[in-house]
Amino acid sequence: MRHAVILAGGSGDRFWPLSRKDRPKQFLPLAGGVSLLRATFQRLAPVIPPERIWVVTAEAMGRRVSRELPELTRANILQEPAPRNTAPALYLAALAVLRKDPDPTLLSVPADAWVPKVKEYRKALRDAMTLARSGGQLVLVGIHPTRAETGYGYIEPGKVLGRGPGRKVRRFVEKPSTSVAARLVAGGRHLWNCGIFAWEARVFSEAVAQHLPRLEKAFRPLKAGRWTKGGLEAAYAKAPRISVDYGVLEPARNVAVIPAGFSWDDLGSWRALERLGPAGTRRGEVLAWDSPGLIAWAETGTVAVIGVPEVVVVHTAEATLVVAKERAQEVRKIAERIRRKKVKR
Repeated sequence: MRHAVILAGGSGDRFWPLSRKDRPKQFLPLAGGVSLLRATFQRLAPVIPPERIWVVTAEAMGRRVSRELPELTRANILQEPAPRNTAPALYLAALAVLRKDPDPTLLSVPADAWVPKVKEYRKALRDAMTLARSGGQLVLVGIHPTRAETGYGYIEPGKVLGRGPGRKVRRFVEKPSTSVAARLVAGGRHLWNCGIFAWEARVFSEAVAQHLPRLEKAFRPLKAGRWTKGGLEAAYAKAPRISVDYGVLEPARNVAVIPAGFSWDDLGSWRALERLGPAGTRRGEVLAWDSPGLIAWAETGTVAVIGVPEVVVVHTAEATLVVAKERAQEVRKIAERIRRKKVKR
């Protein structure tokens, strides 16, 4: 059967002060009236029934996920005792699903992406799962790039696989420089890696054993049935901190990509909100004069800006942020400094 895994373990530091330790990015309504996590679930529900949708999140976020997605049982909310990046998270999900289903196909999506039109999105998900099931491939979904983005990974497709839209992956280019990204986009061959994957759990488990033997060994007690809080903590204490892209997909030979036509954005910083249109740049009680390019969010009270162009202003009950829009990626430095000093967020 087909199962879906939502990865919801990120911290979203670039959206401080709205995003905090107890309310990371995926729980924010950045793209509309519901949280990014809730919107992701709603996009998935017509493709995969709720009883076969799983969420991997931080241990501290389990209850919040339950409140956000009451359709899920507690067993379908997998809580990581420590952050170890996407390879351990996806391997944990594969092992959990295999306990319930002996031969599942897994679809994995990030919890914090913006997808305004869902028809093509759902088609790409179905195509990816079909290819994963029929060809024993580790399948990615690739997005046609719209700009020279340096924060994304790129995929170069190779030969066509069968009669469907799938292509072999020729190579990956991770977070290129501005000049290289511009060349990749201008060439028209490369796709953005949007973090959507599909594979048979058996095929993925074999790939982990081959390319990440340290992870396979760390999680071996879980495979043997030691699925307890202590067992999880022991497994994560030994697990490497590595992404599935670096740890499994780049060295594997059976990797394919589905080129997709839907619009997508990972909303990586406050500046990304302007790509959502006018509705994404002003929230709450905002008064502005002569301030073109302003992004302003008033969670409480009023934000007033006069004569300051190209700036981000965010006001919450706990903190206020003012940053030049071109430096919005640096907001995470503030969140990191606050964590080090143990200042209330």
